[in-house]
Amino acid sequence: MQNNSLIRVFGILFGLVSMYQLSFTFITSQQEEKAANFAALSISEDTENYLALRDRAVVNYLDSIGNLPIYGYTSYNDAKGKELNKGLDLKGGINVILQISVRDILKGLAENSKNVVFNQALDEADALQKSSDEPYVESFFTAFENVKGESDKLAETNIFANRTLSDEVNFDMTDEQVKPIIRRKVDESIISAFEVLRKRIDKFGVTQPNIQRLGTSGRILVELPGAKDVDRVQNLLQSTAQLEFWETFKNDQLIGFLSQANELLKEELKDTESTEKTAADAIDDLLADVVEKDSTDVNLPNPILDRIVGFGYQGGPVLAQFAQKDQELIAEYLDRADVRKLLPAPYRYIKFAWGKAQANGEVTELFALRSNRNGEPPLSGGVVVDAMQTYDAVGKPAVSMQMNASGARTWESLTGKAFKGASNIAIVLDNVVYSAPGVPGGAISGGRSEITGEFTLNEAIDLANVLRAGKLPASADIIQSEIVGPSLGQEAIESGVYSFLIALALVLVWMVFYYGTSGIFADIALSFNILLIFGVLAGLGAVLTLPGIAGIVLTIGISVDANVLIFERVREELRRGKGIRKAVADGFNNALSSILDANITTGLTALILFVFGTGPIKGFATTLLIGIATSLFTAIFITRILVDSRNEKGKNVSFATAATRGLLSNINWVFLGKRKIAYAVSGVLLAISLGSLFTIGLNQGVDFVGGRSYTVRFENAVNPSEIESALVDVFGSAEVKTFGEANQLKITTKYKVDVEGLAVDNEIQTKLFEALGSYLPDGTTYDSFVNGSDDKALGIMSSIKVGPTIADDIKNNSYLAVIGSLIVVFLYILLRFRKWQFSLGAVAAVFHDVIIVLGVFSLTYQFMPFNMEINQAFIAAILTVIGYSLNDTVVVFDRIREYVNEHPKWTFNTTVDSALNSTLSRTLNTSLTTLIVLLAIFIFGGESIRGFMFALIIGVMVGTYSSVFIATPVMFDTQAKKDATKN
Repeated sequence: MQNNSLIRVFGILFGLVSMYQLSFTFITSQQEEKAANFAALSISEDTENYLALRDRAVVNYLDSIGNLPIYGYTSYNDAKGKELNKGLDLKGGINVILQISVRDILKGLAENSKNVVFNQALDEADALQKSSDEPYVESFFTAFENVKGESDKLAETNIFANRTLSDEVNFDMTDEQVKPIIRRKVDESIISAFEVLRKRIDKFGVTQPNIQRLGTSGRILVELPGAKDVDRVQNLLQSTAQLEFWETFKNDQLIGFLSQANELLKEELKDTESTEKTAADAIDDLLADVVEKDSTDVNLPNPILDRIVGFGYQGGPVLAQFAQKDQELIAEYLDRADVRKLLPAPYRYIKFAWGKAQANGEVTELFALRSNRNGEPPLSGGVVVDAMQTYDAVGKPAVSMQMNASGARTWESLTGKAFKGASNIAIVLDNVVYSAPGVPGGAISGGRSEITGEFTLNEAIDLANVLRAGKLPASADIIQSEIVGPSLGQEAIESGVYSFLIALALVLVWMVFYYGTSGIFADIALSFNILLIFGVLAGLGAVLTLPGIAGIVLTIGISVDANVLIFERVREELRRGKGIRKAVADGFNNALSSILDANITTGLTALILFVFGTGPIKGFATTLLIGIATSLFTAIFITRILVDSRNEKGKNVSFATAATRGLLSNINWVFLGKRKIAYAVSGVLLAISLGSLFTIGLNQGVDFVGGRSYTVRFENAVNPSEIESALVDVFGSAEVKTFGEANQLKITTKYKVDVEGLAVDNEIQTKLFEALGSYLPDGTTYDSFVNGSDDKALGIMSSIKVGPTIADDIKNNSYLAVIGSLIVVFLYILLRFRKWQFSLGAVAAVFHDVIIVLGVFSLTYQFMPFNMEINQAFIAAILTVIGYSLNDTVVVFDRIREYVNEHPKWTFNTTVDSALNSTLSRTLNTSLTTLIVLLAIFIFGGESIRGFMFALIIGVMVGTYSSVFIATPVMFDTQAKKDATKN
């Protein structure tokens, strides 16, 4: 091979650069291990809250050595920014997709217009979004066109031709002129939301956070590896930071109103009860007399007064205290039009607001705020220019704020008015009253103020950070989330590395056993290939996930396949009597076409997976694409250099061992003669598969149907059927399956799948904790059940939440990915072989393989002892099966094309059978090594990817069969007779 020296230099440099990139990962791991040991020695397990204290000690240790030089070329802080990133499934952490409410943005641009057509268009846009992938703003424009009258237009003074947009929109503009302005404004608001979130996350303190905007849909992806406090992160991301300052009414001014409202509701409930009462109700009433009165009973004699659990001090801002569970019902009562009519004229615009829940989380306070016709506060958080966490007069965490000049003047006026009236100022954040201090010392000048309340230290720190970053321009809902506990992440690392090493060892041994000396060279090239893959991943800043490790292990099979193709061609040349050097040269050259075709088809499917996949699946595609490129380099060039170097030294190079020499080399099976039997077998398998798909269906995961899924670990083995029955009583729908060991379950529910927000997330987790309480050890608290820690042994180990809208998008993208891959493959093979019959044969085989894999999952998911959900990982497996099946098929087709040119006088069926026989050794050898790799991951790689690996195993077996018995016969049977001996 020419230019050996140049390739050697390039290979050495490539290897050194990879080692350099990986050195940062080893350095950070070494320093973090030292920090963990230091923390463990400094803080004993007997210390209260020792885990949190150790975490803080680790952070302080790493901060202290962050900029110290290490090995003369880096520091910990520098190395941390360059290390190989680990995904959530390996490190633990939180991954969420936030949906910025474009509806809120449009309402803000229209200054919360009450225009009927505008609001009707928003409602119709909401409905259109349920079945559309287009951006919300486009759905709004479509809806507006549908509902508007002849005189209605976007540039009306009570829609977009208002004060906010007066510089850009005027009344004379047409809808087509206004639309691009609104699109730009919406896009600017989403960019603003993105920047606000980025600033908040930068202050949160996790390493290697990732935040990116997803297209133009208003969705933002946030990944926080290593984050443990789930509630804190969710609050940080979803808080709009809508800070407002309101004057309050005194409670003694409104006690009479509460009594009047109570009497009104009491009479109404009494009338309803008298008209609907039945004999059964009478019996229930008798039974209820012996039961303690419960405030959750809607039919209490006094619907408001009986629910009051306390009062504020006389003349203070607190009207009354209620149990938190009654908050929603009381708010509903007070918002009723007939109840509000009872308010005296000076109070008709009153705004009722709830206080921050007290420390025990059971009682909350009701405030009455002095509002106006437009419901706007006299002062908002837009005037805040700085905020910091401080402590109040009694040493509790608080937040101090500084306002700009305009805000300072308004604040001075507002506090002066409160001082004169001996009233209070309510400080409201996201519609929750955090504090309502009086102003005993007179008007406050200078614009300095303070928020106090029942804050924890972290809450005060986060609130200060949020206020500094600014408010979100619209609400942000978590429509998809994945939470992985750190202990589960560590287990994933161990299982992933274990499966990787076992698979690698088995392949290395097999190559030496089958090919002798050349097998050793292939092993060296394979080891070098793995170094390059990790080096490139680190250099690109890519994220390594558990499916990514699976992609690397699968790359081992791809790398072996390239070497097998080469070695089998060399063996053929040797059997023809050529010398070793000539056989090696011809073997490498003749195998090149097949290697390139096979890897390009696999690469195309991996590229489609990269485009349409998200999260860990994108990680799988990334490692697969990198692995294909490095495999080609190491197999074609590095192996060749090693073989040529040994030949040049006059040393013997073997391409077989005593046990494998001549194996499968002199066979002459008539494959085409058996094709009708193969068609019949495949027809039966396809019929069974399709029948099962239409009758039983598939077990679709939350990725495709929406819902919430929790991986819950118990102390001892549990009965999934028993727990499922208990959870169905609570949620109405629940599916429970053993996930890995007998003490670990995967619990899935669609309860309130359409409802977004922290409140419903907390509600479901609370219900789950209460329902599972009898199966947990005594003393297990809600916090320990829900929140993660490095040594967490039971409770929620990971969770996934997917909203119905994004579930539809994932499903549609999956369909597009599979269909797109089939189209791309058809076109590529048509381009390479210039005959549609070859494309048809390849696509028929792929379709055959996909249907059978789906059929196997449909038939077996109900009794298999591992998870077989149809989710994004399964789609990744299907695309990989497509790539693998094509890999096999293309190698056979390439040999057919070669034989047609070499033996023009052979009949076409002889050519095809000869090509199949000549590639059989490669086909079986590659399939066997790939199956060894996949089985190693399946057995040792962890529960989370077991279903994924099972799909690949079935796919490899079916793909090997179809490349010989489906793709080639279909191509043969559709070939025109006149072309039988031509190409």
